[in-house]
Amino acid sequence: QSLHGFAQRVAIEDAGRVDGDMFAFAGEAEIDGSLGRDLVAFAGSTGVGGTVGRNLTAHTDRLTLLSSARVGGDLKATVRKQERMRIEPGATIGGKTETRIRPARASRYARPRFYFWQAIQLGAALLTGLVLFWLFPALFAARLETAGALLRTTGVGFLVLVATPVAIILAGITVVGLPVALLSLALYLAGLYLAKVFVAAFVGQALLRSPGGQIKAMAVSLLAGLAILFVATNLPYVGGWLSFLVILLGLGIALTQVRSRWQQAS
Repeated sequence: QSLHGFAQRVAIEDAGRVDGDMFAFAGEAEIDGSLGRDLVAFAGSTGVGGTVGRNLTAHTDRLTLLSSARVGGDLKATVRKQERMRIEPGATIGGKTETRIRPARASRYARPRFYFWQAIQLGAALLTGLVLFWLFPALFAARLETAGALLRTTGVGFLVLVATPVAIILAGITVVGLPVALLSLALYLAGLYLAKVFVAAFVGQALLRSPGGQIKAMAVSLLAGLAILFVATNLPYVGGWLSFLVILLGLGIALTQVRSRWQQAS
């Protein structure tokens, strides 16, 4: 009958045969054997070296028809660039061939709304940070003066990031522990959001050499730090990794400060 594939690679090998249709949602879709009816592929690359009984419809980044390929009906291909569609001499297409070039998406950096939403997010983070500083100023007193302290705090943040979900699941298994699990989950999600606020305050204070004891000084430091982080985490290629490191460091700062104040209070 038919083949529906959702995988990294969906293929009909040389000796393979599917009498019906083939729908492939995959990184790679290949037909080297025999397909009785239609091929519909949404794939990173699509290759045909065998037989497609009727129509071939491909929404793909790259389409290749080898010289041994046989398509009984129409070929409709949507690719990003014309040169990424290759039909070797000898390939047979029984119907018509229709090629569409997928329009390139504009870079997000060229869209005004990108900067608008970044400004909204920065303003929200600044306001949240100032309110949190007004309520709990001790959370913003982190001093990481050496590389070792920075690495240790990042390591603590990694443990928080990994261990907390496990602890929440274990606590939520029992009815008694469910309220604790829900509260922990709320604090965990809040910590993920506030991580960049703690790191921005640390970066801003270190950059401006501000003690951050007053709300005005903290506002300037926090704004400077947030501006740096928002630019850094939106850089191509490295922005995602920097965002991850910011989360680790921010969680580590939060836990370290809470633990320090808890010890002082006790």
